[in-house]
Amino acid sequence: MTLLGIDPSLRNTGVVSLDPSMGTITRVEVIRTSKQADRKNLRVGEDDLRRARRIARELEQLVDQEQPVAVFGELPGGSRSNRASKGFGIVLGAIGAVTELRDLPTGWETQFALKKACTGDGQATKTAVADHVQDHYAWEDELPDAKTRRQHVFDAAAALYANRECDLYRMAVQQSTPHASAAQQEGEHT
Repeated sequence: MTLLGIDPSLRNTGVVSLDPSMGTITRVEVIRTSKQADRKNLRVGEDDLRRARRIARELEQLVDQEQPVAVFGELPGGSRSNRASKGFGIVLGAIGAVTELRDLPTGWETQFALKKACTGDGQATKTAVADHVQDHYAWEDELPDAKTRRQHVFDAAAALYANRECDLYRMAVQQSTPHASAAQQEGEHT
């Protein structure tokens, strides 16, 4: 059994699957959506629904394949525009629907909390967070080529790392690895 980490975004939702018994990221995915090219006959709301359905469908497939016992994510903070806020709402709704229908508990942390957990500094750079999660976890799956998509994967891994002290995470690790030692459950590789 695994734990999923998610970095929600309407355009590029990063998802990682963690084997907590080994501290290994076994799978990385980026669920990509984009605006419909031909929008003459498509309303904005219909296009948003199409994108939400795609995110939900692909996340549901990942859940079926990876069999996680819990999902942990980065909770989007204040956005710079109404459109960005709407996009976050759409993707969180899609994630919420899948996790509710699959009876998966979820844990969320803010971007500040992710940065602080990974680096000790809530104002840390994305590069510092990426460096931390790359060093902390073993990575079995290849990272995406594009820098922006890679960043969503690192943020999804950071969501797992930032939640590791919460009760839900600890219970999920115990459920997924009932005979693992404390060192294995922590997944330390550094």
